[in-house]
Amino acid sequence: MNQEPTPYPEINQVLLDLHSRVAGILGDLYVGMYLYGSLATGGFDLSRSDIDFVVITTGHLQPPTIEALESMHLALLESGNHWVKKLEG
Repeated sequence: MNQEPTPYPEINQVLLDLHSRVAGILGDLYVGMYLYGSLATGGFDLSRSDIDFVVITTGHLQPPTIEALESMHLALLESGNHWVKKLEG
C-alpha cells in the first residue's frame, strides 16, 4: 500500500511540509488536512492543475494563530518550490 499522499514526489514533499507546519501551529486545534479536487479524484494535470486542500480545526482560530499561519505561508513561498504557488486551501 502506498503511504504517499499523491503519485507525484515533488507535490508530496510540499504537502508533507505544509502538513507538518500547519499541525505544529494549530496544536490541539488541528483535526486533519485533506486533499480534494482534481488531485484527489484523479483528474490532476501537472501542467495546469492546482493543489486543493482543506484543514479542519476543532474551533475558530484566534488572531495570533492566523498570523502564525500567514507567516508560514510566506516562508513556504520563499522556499522557491514552484508547487507552493499552486496550493489552494
